[in-house]
Parts: sequence; C-alpha cells; structure tokens
Amino acid sequence: MMTNDELNEYLKNLPGDYPAPTEWMTLYEMLPDAPDGSKPPLPMVLGALGVPKLAKIIRFREHIEWADKYEALPLIAVFLMVLPPEGWEK
Repeated sequence: MMTNDELNEYLKNLPGDYPAPTEWMTLYEMLPDAPDGSKPPLPMVLGALGVPKLAKIIRFREHIEWADKYEALPLIAVFLMVLPPEGWEK
C-alpha cells in the first residue's frame, strides 16, 4: 500500500500541480465522507477561476490528506497514476 509520503513524492514528478477541473471533480466524488458525515472541502474548479495557483495546490493536497485519513488513499493513488498528462493543470 502506498503511504501519503510516497504519493507526495510521486506527485512531484507528475505533469501538473493539480488535476484539471473535470478530473478533480471525479477525484472529489471518490473521497469518502468522514465518520461524522462531514465532507471534504470542495475542489477549486469552475467558480475558482481567479483563485491563486498556490491555493489550488494546497486544496489538492488537502484532498490527498483526506484520502489518507479516511483510508481511500489506494483508490485515489491509482486514479492519479492513470490520469493522462492532459488531465493535469500547471
């Protein structure tokens, strides 16, 4: 099983900094709710057009941490590994 640290190392070598909007929404929908029913923070797509790049990178990393915390990291890791280059934003 891949750890969060291993995934972060892998992410450094990807063709972008965070998934493109459609792919990011797909990733978001794969994230489980927390045991208390709360949901992860929304991805920064569509209405987030003017949001700084760093904020989007941080939100994407929050989603990775969420997946790790709630035992969805293997699923998310596979999704990210098969995402083609055009599925990423820089």
